[in-house]
Formats: sequence, C-alpha cells, structure tokens
Amino acid sequence: MFRKLIKFFLSLTLISGVLAAIYYIYQSCQSSEESVTDTMPDTPEAFDLDSDLEPIGKREYVPLNRSND
Repeated sequence: MFRKLIKFFLSLTLISGVLAAIYYIYQSCQSSEESVTDTMPDTPEAFDLDSDLEPIGKREYVPLNRSND
C-alpha cells in the first residue's frame, strides 16, 4: 500500500512539473512575440548609428595589457 501511494505522488509530481513547464514555455513565447512587435521601429532611419555613438574623444577604453604598478 505504501509503495502504491509513493508511486501515485511521484507520478502526480512528474505530471504537474511537465504541465508547468509547458505552460511556462507557452507564456514566454506569447510575451516574446508581443514585445518584438511592440519594440521594433517601423522605419530604417531609427537605426542611425552615427548619431547614437559618442564622439571618439569622449569614449573610454580599457587597456588590454596588464601594467605592473
């Protein structure tokens, strides 16, 4: 009797986990489709990289070589 009860609860847990994963994946796909259509600009002029970048003099770079101070 005890083994049947354990099998029942383990099966119930497994089924609940699978259903929760399916629901989570479904919800994330629905929200990503809505966010892509809402945030995409309609015109290619919105991708003007020259105006988005800072001037070269204001940019800060990190040296690649480690200096021994």
